[in-house]
This record gives sequence, C-alpha cells and structure tokens, in this order.
Amino acid sequence: MLRRICLPLLAWGTLLNLVPLARAADPVLDKRQQQGLLDEVIPAYQRGDTLEVLIRLSPIVGRLDDARLELADELLRSHQVPVSSKLLAESRRTLVEQGLGGTLPRPKFRELAVVAPHLAGEIKSVLEDVAAHPLMGRDLPRRKSLEEYQQLFWQIHVMDNQLTNVRRLAVYTGELVRQGINVRQHVARLEPHQREAILADYGGLVAHIDAIHTDLIERSLEMRIDRLRAAASQFGDFELSEAHFLAAYSVAIDGRILNDYFRSGAKPTRAALAEPEILEEIEWLESLGRERGGDLIAKSEWLYHGLHWWLRGRYGRGTDGFGMFKGEVALNSPEDLFRLEMPRDPTEVARLPKEVDKSYPVDRRHYYTWAWEDRPVPFRKTLAEFT
Repeated sequence: MLRRICLPLLAWGTLLNLVPLARAADPVLDKRQQQGLLDEVIPAYQRGDTLEVLIRLSPIVGRLDDARLELADELLRSHQVPVSSKLLAESRRTLVEQGLGGTLPRPKFRELAVVAPHLAGEIKSVLEDVAAHPLMGRDLPRRKSLEEYQQLFWQIHVMDNQLTNVRRLAVYTGELVRQGINVRQHVARLEPHQREAILADYGGLVAHIDAIHTDLIERSLEMRIDRLRAAASQFGDFELSEAHFLAAYSVAIDGRILNDYFRSGAKPTRAALAEPEILEEIEWLESLGRERGGDLIAKSEWLYHGLHWWLRGRYGRGTDGFGMFKGEVALNSPEDLFRLEMPRDPTEVARLPKEVDKSYPVDRRHYYTWAWEDRPVPFRKTLAEFT
C-alpha cells in the first residue's frame, strides 16, 4: 500500500524538478505612471516649463523602486529627456535660485535619495571652480593692462553670482534633509554617494560658502585698488584712445565701489584693505582721475553699461524655456528680474560648435527662438493650479 502511494509522489517530484519554476514578474511601469511621463512630464520639459516638470515628476519618482526608476529613465531617454534624478535636481535648483524653495513640494525619501547627490555635486563643482581661479591663489594675479582687469572683473561678477546661488542651494538642501520623514532610519540602506550627500553638514557648508564669498569680495576690492592706481596714470597722454575710455570707466566704477565699501564701516581681514590711509588714497586717486578724465568719465559709463547689458542679452540664460525666458516670479521681484546665468568667458561660448550640445545657449540662440512665435507657450500663475 505504501509503495502504491510513494511511487506516484516520486514521479511528480521528478517532473517538478524538470519543469523550471515560474519567474517573478518583470517590473513594469503602470499605465498611470507611463501616461504621467508621456503626457505631462516630457511635454513640460519640451516647453521648458521647469515648475510643471517638478510638480508632475516628483510624485511619480517618489513611488518607484530601483527597477522601475530605471524603466522610467529609459522612457525619458528615448525622448531625448534627461534622466529623472537629473531632471528633478535641475528643476529644484533653478526654482530655488528664483527664491521659490519654500513653496516647492517636499520630496519623498525616494526622491531625496536620488536628487541630493546632484544638488551636493552642483555645490561642490562651483566651490572647486572658484577655488581654482587664479584670483583665489596665495598671491593676487597682477594684470598688465586695463583690458585684462576688465576681463578679470567679469569673471568675478560671474563667480559672485554663482556663490550666491549655491548658498541658496545649500540652505535648501539642508532644509530638505532636516524636514525629511525618518531620514536617519532609512539612510543606512542607501548607496555610499547618496548617504554622503544626505548626511553632509549643510550648516557648516553654508558657513564655508560665506567665508569664501567674503574672501572673493575682499580680493576683488584689492584688485580694484590696483586698477584705480593704473587708471589714474593713463591720462598723461592726451590722445583719445580705447585705453582712455577704459581708464575713465575704471575711475568711475572703482572709485564708487571702493568708497561705498570703506564708508560702510566694513572691517576687512586682508592687510592691504586695512591700511590706515587707504581711504584717503582712494579718494585722491578718484579725484585725480575725474579731473583728468573730464566728460570722458560720464561717456565711458554710458558705453560700458551699454556693453554690459549687451553681454547679458547675448549670453545670459534665463530660468525657463531653455534659458530664453524668466519665470513669473521675476514680475514681482526686482532681484529675480535682473538675475541671469552668465558664462565666465563669453568668448568660449561663442566658439562652441553647435553640434556639441544643442541645448546649450550659444550666442546666436535667439534666432532659433523667434520660430516659436506661433507656438503656444503656457505659463502657470500659481502652484495651486497643480494641486
């Protein structure tokens, strides 16, 4: 009897060993997630609508595991759209620079884990670039001509804005981590680069950025004193020249900036700025330059202010529409109305071959934008429209 029962069981066991076990179902994006990417996120990216990209993509990524996140990224890449982590990080960075950080949707831990390394990387990249600039070396770079000084001060202008932006980004990223739910509980299972970004000391990082920014400002002031000295000596030759125009502008702009700084009661740390007679020397140099420059002082300011605005219009990048537009926040904020992302060296932008990166705002990008004039570009008024 026992034999009659056991033989069939052994036979079934053999068959089961021969038949491969059914594999676990392959991960897939559900229909709602696919439609969200195809019908909302990708069109928003193609319009350059940064805010809608964030609002639509953030809740999708917050619900995806690693396998499904890779599927979502494959779908985005197939439409020439950056992967989700980069897209979210760039959207948050851009909107934070507009002062909208406090109004943005809070990310779920899943999104925070993939976005934080991008935000931390952006901060690190800017700080490394600033630290590598010759101006930040032990000895200040001396320039042979006023034109070289002018190029240097353009680079300082760009670095000043970059430090302002990454400070905002560091404060915002630190707030995201502090406000996250059970961040410390879940961080152990993250990849090392994700864990490092989330556990970083953002308070200390903000203080570090402030110190670098102060150092940059003081170094630039010291260079302005050098330029003012050089400019005041340019008027010995009475023949009108380009050098005279630049000298006149240097007298006007450097004299004003330096006087404003020292009369504000600031206490510089650099020895060259702390000399007892430095303000007296600056006032004398400015007076001498204005006397020698005459009406060329005012004319030079008109010329170089015009050139500055021309550079902003030709190379400046806004926050929306792939750099061609600014967000609606600019209508209510003079600071955001003025803000643009500028290249440190515009001549390098102009020399970039267009096939290198078609999304980069090369200097002739305006000509392509006018073709959009018959294409509707929707603008959202408030976050409430999305919620």
